[in-house]
Amino acid sequence: MIKNTETCPALQDSSTLRYLQNMLMLTHFKVKYNSKTNIYTIKVEQISYCPLCGGDLSVRDSRKRGVIDSGGEKKTFKLRRLKCGSCDKLHIELPDIIQPFKHYAADVIESALDGTDYCPAETSTIKRWRKWFSAAVPYIERVLAAIKLTNLSNSINLLKYSSLIDHIRAGGRGWLRRLTQMLVNSGGRLAAEG
Repeated sequence: MIKNTETCPALQDSSTLRYLQNMLMLTHFKVKYNSKTNIYTIKVEQISYCPLCGGDLSVRDSRKRGVIDSGGEKKTFKLRRLKCGSCDKLHIELPDIIQPFKHYAADVIESALDGTDYCPAETSTIKRWRKWFSAAVPYIERVLAAIKLTNLSNSINLLKYSSLIDHIRAGGRGWLRRLTQMLVNSGGRLAAEG
């Protein structure tokens, strides 16, 4: 399914694209903390379906994921892995507070990209994030346009904005979460186009 990875320098590795296809970004959830285990769990408040075939998902197991928050504290999250009853693919539920493939929380990365607020990451890490995002901008713009054209999102007027990313950023804090959710929940199908 994934043949062309040259569309985005930030996603050159085809295993990265395959992993995106097996991810579900959650927007409706609650975080619970267990002081005995020092682990945060996600209580899902939305029904998820397989992004590849639309089949029903059932819980298979879970895995731990570390995330560094805006205070520089590492928090461990327990994330559910779901199996599709139709295509047998595994998917991980990722709350939108966690940025895929990054060790820091989405709001920390967003603040660093915007150049606002304190960021606990080292300067070299912040430079890498900015380089990664700059390299991904042309690809992200094409994917957002494809999402709009395939009616996956009717909230963007393509003719009104010269940059769809700038339009999403203009929505204020949380823009990186909204952007990532749109890209990931497109099922990765759009990543193969271009």
